Amino acid sequence: MPVSIYSMLRGGTLLIVALFSKIFLKATYNKQKIFGMALVTFGVTIVGYGSFAHSKPVPGQNLPLGMILILLSMIVQSAQVVIEQKMFADFELNPFEMVGV
Repeated sequence: MPVSIYSMLRGGTLLIVALFSKIFLKATYNKQKIFGMALVTFGVTIVGYGSFAHSKPVPGQNLPLGMILILLSMIVQSAQVVIEQKMFADFELNPFEMVGV
């Protein structure tokens, strides 16, 4: 998978963080943030569709597997961000103390 597609699809991490924050942290979003998330959704959808529709098969490259792995990595990273938000809200810690520096 080309790096340009990878980096554009990683922008979808924002959407998963927002979803996890809504579910687990009971976050609320105003209209501007929802509009921004809609734009990100539109952009990620266009890039994802374009990578399937306009790519030529390359021997040894499995595009669907690459996209699935990107999605899994986005979910893990989003979970990490939401857990950090929860920990910073519950504990009065400096970020450097949180990582043990």
